[in-house]
Amino acid sequence: MREEFFFCASECDWRARCGKTARRDLCRGHRVTGVPTATALKAHIVQVLELRIPPVLQMIIVAVGMWVFSVVFPALNAPVSSTMGLSASSISLGVIVAVLGVLEFRRANTTVDPRFPDRSSRLVVSGVYRISRNPMYLGFFLVLFGWAWYLMNYLAFLLLPLFVVYMNCFQIQPEERYMAQKFGDEFDKYAARVRRWI
Repeated sequence: MREEFFFCASECDWRARCGKTARRDLCRGHRVTGVPTATALKAHIVQVLELRIPPVLQMIIVAVGMWVFSVVFPALNAPVSSTMGLSASSISLGVIVAVLGVLEFRRANTTVDPRFPDRSSRLVVSGVYRISRNPMYLGFFLVLFGWAWYLMNYLAFLLLPLFVVYMNCFQIQPEERYMAQKFGDEFDKYAARVRRWI
């Protein structure tokens, strides 16, 4: 039998905190409806997208999108003679930063899979994590910047802030909620000391 879902329709803190679809018998006594309100629908979309797409795949999708823009809209390619130097430097730096982030996780013997932050056994604050709370994602951004610089297409550069916004909303913020719940004051002090990106 297919499970039927309903949305919490009340304006209470529970919905604002949880933002999840709920079965009629698991809604803590709140009124529910089969038709989501705008707030409930937005919360449901966020829930569906949070921590679903591996960041490496997100980077690949954005990189392919940049390439498609450069092919489909060649008129928007900037007339720059040589882009290899800065492009190669940015990509190399991005790979190094991301790898250093992975190595710190390995050294701390904690999970590197960003889809399951609840499996983290330690809060990593050493090495490259003293500079950025998300060096792996910073590395991905630098790789994408280098790729955009190589393509030198104006639309390709527009995907960079979209990548940052998507990562903030659907990857980093959910991770940080788990970290705050699990590590409490230790994470709060770390977050106050080190910036999210750089």
